[in-house]
Amino acid sequence: MGGRPQGLRKPRVRTCYLCKRAEGEKSLNLDEEKEDEVVLSNIELSPCEIRFGGGVTFSYLLCIECALLLDVMEKMEGDSEE
Repeated sequence: MGGRPQGLRKPRVRTCYLCKRAEGEKSLNLDEEKEDEVVLSNIELSPCEIRFGGGVTFSYLLCIECALLLDVMEKMEGDSEE
């Protein structure tokens, strides 16, 4: 067989694992310098890897908004444990 694990296929359209928006779609962003101005920018996806024991690694594509949201949530969980 080929080099790819059975049952896994490369997706035709790359989408964010959480919000399902496709790479290249437009996203609304606020301009840091001009607080009242909204900018449309293309969604870029980045791999997020989570390592488990036994040499297992899961990789997900996330847009920057979802990656930032997960980071904020992780920090909130850490604060509540203290």
